[in-house]
Amino acid sequence: MAVPELIPEVGKFDRYPLMRQTSRWEWEVAEVFSFHDPVLGVITCPAPTRTDLATIRFLREVFRWGCILALVLGAFSAAFGLPVLLPIFTALIALVAILLYAAIAGYGNRMSAMHDYLYRCRRFPQEVCDQVFWRMARTGEGLARWRAVIFYLGPLLGGWYRYGRR
Repeated sequence: MAVPELIPEVGKFDRYPLMRQTSRWEWEVAEVFSFHDPVLGVITCPAPTRTDLATIRFLREVFRWGCILALVLGAFSAAFGLPVLLPIFTALIALVAILLYAAIAGYGNRMSAMHDYLYRCRRFPQEVCDQVFWRMARTGEGLARWRAVIFYLGPLLGGWYRYGRR
């Protein structure tokens, strides 16, 4: 692992690393970058490191299929006199998914790449990786608490599946 040129301030990243898109949903970190965690010290993400930048594409799929399902269920409800509660419910799920996507898309690229690296290398237990992710969101990226909570829900809900994979 390459040593960073200078140690960042506590709770901060040392730089915005160069990233390049390798496929529709995959990115590659092309420069080494570091985060100075107040608990664990300096954590360095090597280059090249693959990442999908927060794994939020499923929210787009929830929106897409929620809309399709709402339209289909709405048509069946109208044609067969069924209650309209289910189409309304699926439309609300689709709306929530796209609002969540809009709230976090484009934010937190450094912390997402670092978190993906930490999950893949298993240097720390999953819970510790998620705590570092929270600290990167709040101090490293400077995200508002509500936006950091939305990001943090991802590892809480789906981290068990992703830890140690890819």
